[in-house]
Amino acid sequence: MNIIVRFICILVLSITTGASSQDIKIDSFSSQDVNLDSISQHYIDLGYLDCEVSKLQDVVHIDKGIRYLLEKIVISPSDTILIDENLFFVQDEVNRILRNLIESKVTDGYLYQSYTPKEIIKHDGKVSVVLAGNQGPRPKLSKIRFEGLRLTDES
Repeated sequence: MNIIVRFICILVLSITTGASSQDIKIDSFSSQDVNLDSISQHYIDLGYLDCEVSKLQDVVHIDKGIRYLLEKIVISPSDTILIDENLFFVQDEVNRILRNLIESKVTDGYLYQSYTPKEIIKHDGKVSVVLAGNQGPRPKLSKIRFEGLRLTDES
């Protein structure tokens, strides 16, 4: 347990220091517990899309590459969300933007919408996310029925 905690602390330290490449020495008996895919996915979720993680004996080598900025989210066939701020391409941030989009469409009456990722386009340190969007039909109300008291006393 102590080894895993120490390894996570080293990962957090490497993220905050900004070094693009780093070697982490791990204890030989814990080298079997190191999951390279989860380390790589962690960096990809933080915007390092070109991250490469490799292990030679008891050393894990992490090459983060550049951290991409989110430029826009394109929803084909018709919508584009331009990102004005310099936001890093962080998976949680993309999910937040999509949640806000879905909530606004639900407010407009599109209850059956769906979005499917099509591709991620990388260029000049920026990323454009392309989604296939389907708003679905807008349901129509045919009747509204109120139940309860018909008259109320306002006093």
